[in-house]
Amino acid sequence: MAHQKIFGQTICKLSLLALLLAGCGAAPDEPNDFPPRPTDAPATPTGVAQKGKVEFIWATTGDVTPLKAPSSLTVDSDGNTYVVDTGDYSIQKLDWQGQPVAKWGSKGKGDGQFLFTFAGIALDQHGNTYVTDDVNARIQKFDPSGHFLLKWGKRGAGDGQFYAPYGVAVDRQDNVYIYDLNGYRVQKFDANGTFLAKWGKRGAGDGQFNNAIDIAVDSQGMVYIADRGNTRVQKFDPDGKFVAKLTACASPTDYFTNPGAVTTDAQDNVYVSDFTKNQICKFDKDGNFLNVWGSSGAGNGEFDGAFDMAVDGKNNVYVIDYNHNRIQMFQQPTQN
Repeated sequence: MAHQKIFGQTICKLSLLALLLAGCGAAPDEPNDFPPRPTDAPATPTGVAQKGKVEFIWATTGDVTPLKAPSSLTVDSDGNTYVVDTGDYSIQKLDWQGQPVAKWGSKGKGDGQFLFTFAGIALDQHGNTYVTDDVNARIQKFDPSGHFLLKWGKRGAGDGQFYAPYGVAVDRQDNVYIYDLNGYRVQKFDANGTFLAKWGKRGAGDGQFNNAIDIAVDSQGMVYIADRGNTRVQKFDPDGKFVAKLTACASPTDYFTNPGAVTTDAQDNVYVSDFTKNQICKFDKDGNFLNVWGSSGAGNGEFDGAFDMAVDGKNNVYVIDYNHNRIQMFQQPTQN
């Protein structure tokens, strides 16, 4: 029935929204010994001025099939954007102007079907997409046309098993990195789903996670995790060794409040979205601040839940505006 379907979509989106907003406070079962999160973070960046204006180019809501709950996106070498719509249990492909090109997926447990409340998506060098499914506790791989290729994973704590696989990233060797929300760990696989390595556990120390969602990898194989519950982004080498962390945006006291997503570009610059502050922060590969943009609102260049991001070959940035069910695309200044 139509009413049942709409109700299910609403619950799906509310579940993810509750998880995202949990970054502003302790998770229900969070240990008391976690460090307090900063509560005096300024609403807007202070101390360092923007180094260049980022220009809004377009926004899309999916047009022919309106987006219901976009949770993750990626972009290919031709500027096509692939969007996971958890409210519709589907993947939408948009062209470089934000116009719908293709769509695949439906609700279910079969090949090419999804039951996700949240999902990550990533592309390899051959144009294949990898999509996580937290409810089905698995990863599915599709060819560039959206045809199902393979799957792996089941619920559990063993190697190649998951409790809630969320973020996914692929390196230049087509190794696949999966962050498991309720498993508090990263697992690394080859392109066929063969287990290679793992790291992480629950906590607030280096190499530990709390309510993390997103994962990214740069051209050198460095892995970044948006560790929301600990209000930071952690950086690891390809073997999972902790390297560094980011905790603030434009100044040392401009703390992240809800770093929901992280991505990188071809120059290995790092982008962090803050779901609560509705801003995008950009850093170089060494963690030096470069730029920031975004604010709360419904206009162009404004967000109500700035979330997942992707950067194309021309350094255009695509951002999910979660509560407005849309994607916004931005052109960066050449000096950045």
